[in-house]
Amino acid sequence: MKEARPFLMPKLGLTMTEGLISQWVVTEGARFSASEVLVIIETDKVAHEVVAPADGLLRRIYVSEGETVAVSTELGAWSLDGYADAPETQDTGGAVEQDAPIEEPSCTNGSTISKSAKSNRAEDSFVRASPLARRIARKESILLHQIKGSGPNGRILADDVRAAANQPRTTSNEQHAKVGLVVRSSPSANERAMASRLVASKREIPHFYLNIDIEVSGLLALRQDLNAIEGRPRVSITHLFAAAVARALTAAPHMNRVWIGDEILTYGSIDIGIAVDTDRGLMSPTVRDLGTGSFYDLVRKIDDVVRRAREGRLKTSDMQGCAITISNAGMYDVRYMASIIPPGQGSILGVGSLQQCFRPDDNGTPALKRELGLVLSADHRLHTGVSSLKFLDELRKAIASPLSLVTGI
Repeated sequence: MKEARPFLMPKLGLTMTEGLISQWVVTEGARFSASEVLVIIETDKVAHEVVAPADGLLRRIYVSEGETVAVSTELGAWSLDGYADAPETQDTGGAVEQDAPIEEPSCTNGSTISKSAKSNRAEDSFVRASPLARRIARKESILLHQIKGSGPNGRILADDVRAAANQPRTTSNEQHAKVGLVVRSSPSANERAMASRLVASKREIPHFYLNIDIEVSGLLALRQDLNAIEGRPRVSITHLFAAAVARALTAAPHMNRVWIGDEILTYGSIDIGIAVDTDRGLMSPTVRDLGTGSFYDLVRKIDDVVRRAREGRLKTSDMQGCAITISNAGMYDVRYMASIIPPGQGSILGVGSLQQCFRPDDNGTPALKRELGLVLSADHRLHTGVSSLKFLDELRKAIASPLSLVTGI
């Protein structure tokens, strides 16, 4: 067994100066294998799994979980099999160990690791993956950085590696050929027009953003009850949010304005855009007169516009004449979505996916809440932080009394 040598806090990014020890995966006195995760280090809210460059023994742990220390601080002491002793100043620890001028461990066939293999190993060491996923990847000779993870924040799970192992393998020459393949295509007329409009919107409209979390347990319960009624149209979160935005616009008419040229236009009716994902790209058609009629009238109007958008039957007039659009990304795993204001409008409301969390109630007792993250993107020429927050406050009130959205009371 080699003599103990310092295991130092590695530098895991160009701007990193310190890191937090989130978890010691290998315990003091335990042996580890090459590429096994030793410790998880957090930097700027990003978790890095530091892996072993060779088989060895973690002799001592000096820095406990939860502590934050500077780069090059001694985290512990270790011994590495097959590694020549080196001065402490050359030992950077963990994932970047391969940069030290020391002997590389041998492959199973007795040959030394190639430069490309070293590069792949270094790149894999910064990939977010579970320890089991790493073990399977080593066994199957799969490169983690070439796998798309299905776990939280793109973390690679064991099933992701197993799925990759079942895919047909390509030879090295085939991989190089694929790397060099570039497919060029010209954007369609619709894509050009959409790109031009969005670039102009972002360039000409001074955007600012406000985000809030809003409790929606009552809204979800109402939706469930409405969808249990036979013979009625299906109700979505988008329908209910459109009703709430219509209520908020009525109470805060200053949000029903747009800046066009050198004029400010104030709309007299409650018209709301609904972002729709179509085969021709994302569109934001306008649904008219949502301040009048029943709740189910609102549902039918929205469904009609969405259907015509997906069938490619929208008219030019359908894409004009409203001050705010709702963009619901709740079907995807996203907490907040800050959207670009559609050209000719004054704001857009991004709706995120449902999140569950505990928050203190009036007595300070943790209570389970079901929340949606909202981001209001607003035109600073028309709106201030105060005026926009007043609108969001009216929106929160409307959602807090969901039954009134249906009854109109």
